[in-house]
Amino acid sequence: MSWLRILFFLVLTLLAATAQAAESPSPQAASSVVVGCVFELTGPRAVDGQAALAGVKLAARKINQAGGVLGRPLRLEVRDAAANMLSLDRLVLDLVQKSNATAFVGLLDATAAQAAGVAAQGLGRLFLCVGATLDGLPESVGPLFFTAAFDDTAEAEALASMAASDLGLDKAVLIVDPSMESWSAFGKKLSESLAARGVQVEARLEMVDDGGDLDALAAEIGSRQGPLLLGLASGGPDAVRAVAALRRAGIDWPAVCGAGMDTANGAPRLGAASGTVYYAAHADYQQPEELVQLFVQDYTEQEGHAPVGGPPALGFDAMALLARAMELAGSSQSEAAAKALSSVSGYRGVTGSFSYGPHQRAPSKPVRILVSRAGSLETAENAAPAPAGAALEKSPDAAAF
Repeated sequence: MSWLRILFFLVLTLLAATAQAAESPSPQAASSVVVGCVFELTGPRAVDGQAALAGVKLAARKINQAGGVLGRPLRLEVRDAAANMLSLDRLVLDLVQKSNATAFVGLLDATAAQAAGVAAQGLGRLFLCVGATLDGLPESVGPLFFTAAFDDTAEAEALASMAASDLGLDKAVLIVDPSMESWSAFGKKLSESLAARGVQVEARLEMVDDGGDLDALAAEIGSRQGPLLLGLASGGPDAVRAVAALRRAGIDWPAVCGAGMDTANGAPRLGAASGTVYYAAHADYQQPEELVQLFVQDYTEQEGHAPVGGPPALGFDAMALLARAMELAGSSQSEAAAKALSSVSGYRGVTGSFSYGPHQRAPSKPVRILVSRAGSLETAENAAPAPAGAALEKSPDAAAF
């Protein structure tokens, strides 16, 4: 064999080895517990997606400072879901094949979470969704899919109970954004929950995609005999615009909103002219509880500003919960971790006490109700979180990290 042919053979061998190394997990990936983090990091939900990711990163840093997961360092592989909405299955596959992701946390949107969760389920990977509240979402995906947020039924029940008992109103009108399944579903649940408590829903009005009909909707509502409870089922920015239109029309009746208002572009943007607006919240950073205040302090030090809305705390809790499940299972493998997560009861997180079950993969947890009074946020009176279903001592809490 000539030297030229030997050299050619060596080059081919080197190229093959390089290609194989690119396809195989690195030694670092093999020695670490790799978690895929898929969030909306660009586009209209970027502020909340980045905030949730910051919460995940804070939890991961705390976990690694405490010795990692099962004595191994925790490593996050981050991807932008917004840039890959039409190929989330491919994104999940790449994280498994190329980065050796053993489980996933992420996503605030129910539709995206379902698509990514189905892909992860097909690859035998646990997916812990951070922010989606759509009823039945875990069941629509499979046994390796969990959520960290309460569901639509829980928040609708909490809001309806507060409205009926504390506000004393017996009539309501709903404004619903029909462009997203999650908002339509929440509007239906809120209507049912109000009716069950004797609050008559007189009308269900729909806003168009650009919100251009809000003044007309406000005029239609203003023609009704009040006082009425104003129910809003939409994302935070649209809910804020709806409240502004109602107040411009001189309608000062109290409003209630779902957790779509519990975002950076939601409640914090309600101004002095917004009147009284109640909303379901995942986190209440004004709570004096030590775990909550430690989170606020650590998050502020990491990000340079205090957490805003539910996503930062939900991200933190989701990552801490996943690590806890792996520790309980004694394994980072998804099936074992999922079984352990199903057994978690009374785990104390920043967003409240979590309990799952063998057939319950959306947590039983508190729904906090916050109120904005002329733009000033506070905990709603007589709307304390529901008690957890089990003693807190059963599962070590997030403070353990």
